[in-house]
Amino acid sequence: MSKYHFTLSKEFFASNFFSLLVGFVFFINVSIVPESKTVLQEKTLIDFESFSVSDMKISVKSNSGLGPEPKLSEFFTSPDLESAKSLLFRLPRGATSELWEIRFASPLLFDGYIYTIDFPIYSNNSAGEIVALFQDANFEIRKISIAKISKKGWETYSIKILNKIPQMDASPNIPSKVYLIGFLYYPPKIESKDREDILAIDDIQYKSIPKLKNLPETKN
Repeated sequence: MSKYHFTLSKEFFASNFFSLLVGFVFFINVSIVPESKTVLQEKTLIDFESFSVSDMKISVKSNSGLGPEPKLSEFFTSPDLESAKSLLFRLPRGATSELWEIRFASPLLFDGYIYTIDFPIYSNNSAGEIVALFQDANFEIRKISIAKISKKGWETYSIKILNKIPQMDASPNIPSKVYLIGFLYYPPKIESKDREDILAIDDIQYKSIPKLKNLPETKN
């Protein structure tokens, strides 16, 4: 019986050292360290005080030829935040649509490994679904459902992202970049005869894990 021996050369370890190290540290940080010991940084991805609707691109699949009208609103703001403005979309009376695709002209860059994201959303419908669009560390587009809306009014949806999309750095000298590039909204398939449909998004905040650090225990 023949025997096969597989050996790893010194050259292999030298050329792949940083990738192996980064993978090991990422594994330690997010897989072994329990959540109670994870240091999370709270950050704001975007607020809409200095935002312009010209910074968005909107495409709509519609049977009525009418699409959502974007604007910044001082009246529809989340009660959970100290916010001056939200991003609001208004669909006029009599309009029907199958899908809204909302994109930021400049994608929003996250810092660190994304742990959770909070999306404060207002709807005057008790139906429909909103989906977040990400560009991951491998430059691929990822869709993650934020919520299937089941009630009217404001609701903050907290979505755990950590293991749902690739975020690992290729090496310490080549940091990964993960972006929020926009949203998909599937409105209820009911014609708005007597009222307009309204969807609003307020300040998007997230929690992240610092990269390449051992994580000390935090006090709750």
